[in-house]
Amino acid sequence: LDDLGTLTLAPSAGVYAASRAAAGRPPSSPPRLVAVADPDGSLPGARGELAGIRALFEPGGEAVSATGAEATVEWLLTRLAEASYLHLSCHGSAELVGRGASLALADGTLTQAALDASALRVLQLKLAHGIVPLPEAG
Repeated sequence: LDDLGTLTLAPSAGVYAASRAAAGRPPSSPPRLVAVADPDGSLPGARGELAGIRALFEPGGEAVSATGAEATVEWLLTRLAEASYLHLSCHGSAELVGRGASLALADGTLTQAALDASALRVLQLKLAHGIVPLPEAG
């Protein structure tokens, strides 16, 4: 199947067109990573993963992160608006119906409602490991 070409999926033609246009533009500012890792001490491999991801950003961008007890709800909420990339290495949960997603941080649970009330334009939760790009305002 690799020889047949590239398969691209998008929720709509408008999202596809906007994504292609954004990909062709140089970033308006240096990329900024905001990350939390291993807030409860049960994900020790997340710290090494975070170090590798930070290294990708630091040559031309910025990276701020919190691990362990420093990875609190307040720490994350106060930095979300400045993120162009978000890395979450923590436990989470999601309801199959509705907007019941939450993240487990060092001092408690960060709910979807709290994220909705934050300064973020858009946040796509990825409750496992990963970097989630946030769209540029436009």
